Amino acid sequence: MDEIYYEPLLSLTVGLILIFIVRGRAERKRKILSNFKEAEGLVVDQKKSYSAGRVGSTIYYPVIRFVTEDEVLIKEQYTDGRYPIKYKTGQEITVQYFVDDPKEFLIKGDNPLLVNAGVVLAGLCFVLYSAFLLLKIFVF
Repeated sequence: MDEIYYEPLLSLTVGLILIFIVRGRAERKRKILSNFKEAEGLVVDQKKSYSAGRVGSTIYYPVIRFVTEDEVLIKEQYTDGRYPIKYKTGQEITVQYFVDDPKEFLIKGDNPLLVNAGVVLAGLCFVLYSAFLLLKIFVF
């Protein structure tokens, strides 16, 4: 019976998932910025997402309200959450919304470049670790 090597497979899977999450976020941003309009928005609420256990495991997602160029009122939860709260309730912001679907929007200037770079780096580390394990199993 062939032996299954779970550790390198798990490491590779986690690494690829992290990389594809960042890639998906970049594609969404690219799609929105390919055909967008700007509008003034207001943070009207905060939705909380809890994780069991640690301090700081509560993620806050701002709920944004804005009016499109076509006079359509949009009130949606922003897709990117933060801890601690980055956008306070009542804070005015500028949104960049996708013309074809205004519920797809970005907060102007909200570019978590360091977070995305860190997630990609962690993903690459997992992939390299799995490659190292596979080399260790099959070569050495």
